[in-house]
Amino acid sequence: MDCDFAYKSSILFVHPIGVWLSWLEHSADNRKVPGSNPGTPTILLDDERRNKLFDKENVHTANKLLKGETCLIQGFGQSMTPILKSGQVCEISPIDDHSTLEKNDIVLCKVRGHYYLHLISAIKGNQFQISNNHKHVNGWIIKKNIYGKVTKIL
Repeated sequence: MDCDFAYKSSILFVHPIGVWLSWLEHSADNRKVPGSNPGTPTILLDDERRNKLFDKENVHTANKLLKGETCLIQGFGQSMTPILKSGQVCEISPIDDHSTLEKNDIVLCKVRGHYYLHLISAIKGNQFQISNNHKHVNGWIIKKNIYGKVTKIL
């Protein structure tokens, strides 16, 4: 019997550098499907699945950090290159009143209503200047607007 359809099965791999969703494409009769190599895993994260696996730079992640949860955030864009590449995953740990914050720490914070995963570029007393890695200053905030600090870049 000749079959012209293909199916996809998803397999979740847990790996030291993070969690990856791998799609294996096979044809029904194990023939090569155009654009695939049967039996060879390919890393593919579509938007819907990526959104379920990783947190974002938003109020929901800030609330998780305020509850004391450690989060995995996947940021996008070029503002933090070469420290963080677009799509790279970071582990963010919550901070509290006793946490030490220093210049060049990467933090999840809110500046003028926007959430950023950016650098502390200067400190004056109890105020922190937030900037991207290309010296663009987002603004000055106080510690209560900093929700977590990058502890690992995966």
